[in-house]
Amino acid sequence: MMFVRNTWSAGIAGTLCMLFAIAADSQESFSLTGDVTLAQCIAHALTHSPRMEAFAADVRAAEAAQLQAKARPNPYLSLEVEDVRWQGGPGTTTTSSSFDRTPGSLSIDTSGGQGNTSITGTRPARAIAYGRAHEDGPHSGFAESDFTLRISQVVELGGKRAKRIALADREHAAAAWDYERARADLCAEVAQAFTGVLVAQRRIELSQEAVRLAQETQRAVDARVDAGKVSPIEADKARIPVAQANTEADSAREGLEAARAQLAGVCGESATAFGDAVGNLDELSEPADLNRMLDAIEKNPDPARWTAEMDVKDATIESERAKAKPDLTLTLGVRITPLASRHERDWSFNSDGVFSANRSNIDPDRDFDTRLVFEVGLPLPIFDRNKGNIGQAEALATKSRALAKDAQLRTRADLTKAFHEVSSAYVSAQRISTEIMPAAKEAFERTQIGYREGKFTYTDLVDAERTLFDARRDYLDAVRAYHDANIALERLSGGSVPESAPATPIDLSPSGDNHEPK
Repeated sequence: MMFVRNTWSAGIAGTLCMLFAIAADSQESFSLTGDVTLAQCIAHALTHSPRMEAFAADVRAAEAAQLQAKARPNPYLSLEVEDVRWQGGPGTTTTSSSFDRTPGSLSIDTSGGQGNTSITGTRPARAIAYGRAHEDGPHSGFAESDFTLRISQVVELGGKRAKRIALADREHAAAAWDYERARADLCAEVAQAFTGVLVAQRRIELSQEAVRLAQETQRAVDARVDAGKVSPIEADKARIPVAQANTEADSAREGLEAARAQLAGVCGESATAFGDAVGNLDELSEPADLNRMLDAIEKNPDPARWTAEMDVKDATIESERAKAKPDLTLTLGVRITPLASRHERDWSFNSDGVFSANRSNIDPDRDFDTRLVFEVGLPLPIFDRNKGNIGQAEALATKSRALAKDAQLRTRADLTKAFHEVSSAYVSAQRISTEIMPAAKEAFERTQIGYREGKFTYTDLVDAERTLFDARRDYLDAVRAYHDANIALERLSGGSVPESAPATPIDLSPSGDNHEPK
């Protein structure tokens, strides 16, 4: 990673991987105490910024979603109890009566040869019987209930599981790019804040030099006033630039504290415990070729994130289409019916005077009657075919493609703008440093000498001094504009992200354990 092409930022691309490895071993590897460099500030920010902790949590959540997407539907276990009686069931009572008549007999005897005939016979027999039988009804409670134990399993059809896993994988990729984009943004913000501290430190030096020269000018004016060569009014005028320089120095000190607080904040610190920022603002270089930067724009995590988002939307469409296909439910069960003993009592009485009474138990040959239950269920896709969710997913996919195209166009436009801003700031800084500042310095020195010799007026001296410090301030402003634009250019051209795919985020959980679902 290289945000600013100078000695204090060169080499970030080669050291960032090392910084990540060290930060992964210990979050205290870099501490913002003493003098700090840009590399130390970036490493500290990446391991201590709450923003990175939040995005790392998003990636871990996406990994957990990947794990959940692989899970199959749980089987469903149910127990059904039928014929539970609050009280015993009704018994059966059978009452019987019978009347039995046995026919009589008649015989004729013609034997004897004398013509005698003999007729003999018997009367019909009659029998009357009455009886009553009672059989107990079903027992109360669960004695004769049917127990059905079923286990059901949903069989997902239409490739739902595979498409669900594909969607989770794409969401994880999108979360990883979100993390990468946040990391690039944070590194750019740290670089900008670090540059702000360097510029504020330079303003302190510039303001101190202005105070020194204003005081030196005041002494020169006082000497000429004491010599009676100029009016005492000029001595009063000479005190004004000193006061103005002191005021500017106080403002520069406050600006430095504000810049230091900004740097501490983006690095994840609440206090500015570090010393000076170490870097060189004056080593500038011309920007690279614009067309080459535009060709490398795919390294920018912003367009890459939108590509991942489009993949998520496409996978969502496939998942919703799969949901339109009904799932098959298979059920296998066992139905158990307890078999209870039955009691039977009966008595009877007939006309012959015979009375009989019996009591008997009817016992089954086993305690339970067991049967298998098999069921197949398939919803009929008549009313709900998931058309609404499919249409919504398709509309959101269209939106994502439009936003992705817009993001790519805006990124190219912003990169082109940043390129020209870098070029303009570079030209301005070079012209001020090579042409304007040397001329202003030489003019001021000559004016100082000429004023002491009485060749120039106090107004000429003040104008020369103001011109010199205006040139120095303009140079510092141009350098700041160059570095800010160059940081934005590196961020937009993909120079702030590694060459490889998004790295696994550093685990910033309180426990410090990196639980990565497999």
